[in-house]
Formats: sequence, C-alpha cells, structure tokens
Amino acid sequence: MKWLLLLPFWVFFICYIVRESGEEKVVSRHHQQSANESRREILEPVAAIEHELPVTREARVSGVDMAQSALQFRDKVELLPVIGNDSEMSPLWPIGKQADVLAGFAFGEVSSSWRLFESDNLSFYLPEIDTLRVEVVESMEEIPMIGAIFHRKENFSGSWYRIVAGENITWAVIAVEDAELFDERERHPVAEIFHRTLALGGGVARFSLDGTGHICRAQWLGHGKRVSLLAWQHSSMNRATYAALAASVELGGALRIPKSRLNKLIGAVTMTTKLRMGLLERGMRANEVEELLGKPVGNSGGELIYHSTHRDGDSYYRVGLGEDDTFKGLNNDWIKTRKDPPLRGTIEWMLEKTEIRAGAPGGIGYDIGMLSEKDVVFIFAQVRNQIATAGGKQWVGLCRVLENLADLKLRDEQTLKLLRARFLDEEVDFRPVIPVLWRWSPVGSRHVFMQKAKDVISGFRWQSPVSRPVSHIVEDLRVLLDFIGQDHPGSGELLALMIEHPSIRLREVGFSLWRWLKGDQLRSVVLKGVSDTSDRVRFYCAEAIEAGCAMPEDVDFLRQRLQAERVLGIREKLSSAIDAIEP
Repeated sequence: MKWLLLLPFWVFFICYIVRESGEEKVVSRHHQQSANESRREILEPVAAIEHELPVTREARVSGVDMAQSALQFRDKVELLPVIGNDSEMSPLWPIGKQADVLAGFAFGEVSSSWRLFESDNLSFYLPEIDTLRVEVVESMEEIPMIGAIFHRKENFSGSWYRIVAGENITWAVIAVEDAELFDERERHPVAEIFHRTLALGGGVARFSLDGTGHICRAQWLGHGKRVSLLAWQHSSMNRATYAALAASVELGGALRIPKSRLNKLIGAVTMTTKLRMGLLERGMRANEVEELLGKPVGNSGGELIYHSTHRDGDSYYRVGLGEDDTFKGLNNDWIKTRKDPPLRGTIEWMLEKTEIRAGAPGGIGYDIGMLSEKDVVFIFAQVRNQIATAGGKQWVGLCRVLENLADLKLRDEQTLKLLRARFLDEEVDFRPVIPVLWRWSPVGSRHVFMQKAKDVISGFRWQSPVSRPVSHIVEDLRVLLDFIGQDHPGSGELLALMIEHPSIRLREVGFSLWRWLKGDQLRSVVLKGVSDTSDRVRFYCAEAIEAGCAMPEDVDFLRQRLQAERVLGIREKLSSAIDAIEP
C-alpha cells in the first residue's frame, strides 16, 4: 500500500507533463506562423509599402520663379560643358511656321507666368498663354509633332498629355505608359551622349544630354509606369523653356515611389560604368567618387580614370577634381574610346571629321584633328561621287555628313543640286534628306518638297513595297507635309489628293490635317468623311464638326450618322456637336 502514499506526486507529475506538452504545441504553431510571415515579407516586400502623397503645388508661379528654378535644375543636371544659345529651336523646326502664334514664348524669353496642370498621373507647369492648352489623348489616335508622328501602339496602355499651341501645333507631349525601365532607343537627329540619373519628382528621373551639353530628353520611372517628355528636337520650344518644363514635372500619388525603394531602382537602371557616371554630384570628394564608381585604374593630373569594355573598343572615363579635391563637373573629353582611327575618305571618317566637337584636345583615344578647308573640299567631292548610287546605311551616313556640314554653315551648290535630284528619285529613302535641304535652303526646298509629296501620293501602293514598308512611307510623308506647311499655295491640292485617295492610310493622313481647310470647303469635306470606312477618318471629321464647322441644316444628317456610329469617342463628339447647334 506504500504506492498510495506516492499517488499525489504521480498525479501532479502527469498533469504537469500534459500541460507542458500542450503549451509546447501552441508555441510551436506560433513560431511556425511567425516564420511564414517573415518569409512572406522577404518574398513580397512591395506589398507592405505605401505610396508617398503628391506634393501640394501652387496654381500659378511667376516666370521669374520658374526661370530661377530651371537654372538651379540645370546646374544640377547638366554636368557637361554647355555651348550654344538657350533660345535655340529644334533643327527639325520649320522656321517661320505659324511664328505669329508662337511668338512670345517659343522664340522669346520664358513666359511671365506659368499655370499648373494636374491629373492623377502627374502634374506640371506650362506658360499661361491663351493659345496653349492641354489635350489628354486616350483613344487610338496619331499625334502630330515636329519631324515625325507619334504612333500609339496596339499594346500601349497609357495616356498622352499633349500641349497644343495655336490651332494644332504640338508644343510638347508627355506620355504615361506601363514600363519598368527607361526607353533606351536613340533619337534622331540629336545624339544623346550622357544620361544624368537622380531621384526627382517622386520617382527616378533620367535626363539625357546632347553634344552641346543641353537637356534633350527627360524620363521618369514611377510605380509600374514610365513618364516620358517628348524629346526637345521634336517639340516646339527653345532649350530654356524645355528645361523649365522638365524641371516642373511631378509624379502623381499612385505613381510616386517611396524613398526606401529609390536607391534600389537607381542601382537597377545604372548597371554600367557609363550610366553610373550620371550619378556624380557636384561637390563629391575623391573618396565619394570611388565609393560610387569603384577603384580607378589610374590617376592623371588630378583626374580619376575608369575603364570599361565597349562595343566599339575600350572606353575610358575621366572624372576631374578641382583644387579642393572635389568634383566640379565633366569636361568634353570625359569619355574616350581606344580604337583604330577610321580611314580617310570613309563615311565614318567624314562623320567624325564634321562633328561640331571634332578636334577636341587629345586624350587616351586618337585625335582626328580639326576640319580644314582642304578637308571640306575633299568631303564634298566624296559625297558627290556617292550620292547617285548610295543606299541603306551608306545613304543615311552621307546625309548625316551633310547635316553636320550644314550645322557648320558649309554649303556646296553642286552637291545641293545632286542631292535634290536624288531626293526626287522614286525609290530613295527621302526622309534623311529633308533636314539637310531645309537647312541649306528653307525657301527653295519647299518647292522640291511639294513635288516630292505629289510623287509619293500619286505613286502610293496598297501593298508594301519591296524596299520600304508602307508605314515608313506614310510617316515620312507626314514629315514632308509638316515642312511644307498649310500656308504653302499648293497645300490644298495635296490635301485633296489624299482625301480622295483609295488608300485608307493616305485618307487618314489627309483628314488629320483638316485644320488646313476653312469655311465651306472644310464643311463639305468633313460631312463626306464622317461616313468613311476608317475609324480614324471619322474621328477626325467628328473632331472638326465638334469644333463648329457644321450648320443647322446638317443636324438631321448628323443624327443619322450618330445612330449608325459604333465608336464611343466619335459618338461623343457628334453628340456634342449636335447639342451645340441645337441647344
């Protein structure tokens, strides 16, 4: 019976074991749940991040404040030596085209007052001028711009914010589209030689600099979106105003990236040494430069030298430091590529020889030397010998050489005559020639452009030619029409040829220029076009009708078209036009 004396002890021991076992199971489940949550946080860091709120902005700012802000912005962004005039317009800009409309802000000083435009995606300031307005383009529509046309792609899921001057001049365009990285495509005719990257405007911004050191393109990466400002050479403003507009862009609340994620994104878009050079900040000390770019391969005369392999050869980068051992900015020779010099007389040699910066002080690469009068005579002779038969890359290269010579104010009448003759050739890729002829002879070129436009329209084929796709020919024709302008005496004839053309593509081009027409002529054309089989043509006609070209006697016909129309955007415009005529 002694075991009965131990009964209380055994009961206590058994209860303790059961209780501890139960608690261990609860604790184990709790630890397992915590571990799963930790793993989930590591795998999905974005889920817990909230977007930053957009900044509060004033409805209006003075031109003085905008100019001051733009100067501070440019001092931070433009790390290369800046040459040329801030009032310079794009090389593609048809000088004098509707100059009366743009006078005062395209060619002159920064506007005296700027007003705020805001949307969910972004906000920016634009000059407070009556002839300037913002159009938000959501539908499948082409946007005319200087030197080319914006084509909305079928997979484009975004918006265009088009700033329009006068009747229909694209002053600037800001695109918002689904993208995670910057657009790396090259832009013609201005070469982007340096990319400045920094956290700005609620996201990661990249500002591309051209050979003169000016900002020529701007992009921002936001939350799942890329915001792009139309490149300067395709806009209708001077350089100073372009910089002021770029400086004013802020991403909207849904697009803003939290500060905790900015550095990671900056690192993802600056993987190469050349791109990381765009992260340099004025005032950095040598140790900060090395922390950013790594250990240099050499140090020469106060310059840190870095090296990377480039597709054209070995590239070397120079980061100069001032007397106080701080970075002040880059020199013209900030990058040199070691390669064999091109042979004299080749297109590559002519291109390098005619560059505005040719003959810069020698460095690690070769120095091709300054362009001499003897070189100019030789180059013109080489071009003349090749103009008649050149094609493909050779043809484009020759045109680029002639562009460079035009920029240097160098001209040869014999070469000009041969170039005009080749320009009128049926099978030639005529677009590279347009800026050359315009710069050499703006007035005389318009007559040649008219003749070429007529040839293209009359010889337009439904199927794609063997040499060039139809879409390229149509786009090049638009550029040609842009330089001809609506004030040319023959513009109405061209428009009539396109509007009556059996090809839908050409009819779309023609009707997109409905603003070239006035009065009864415009009314007659759009009332006919509103029944066209092309959605684009009907959209342009509905746009013209909404603008007020229709008469009360047209209402019954417009109601019929409204009833038959199935495209929502066109229906809205027709309905608006009818309401305006019969309120």
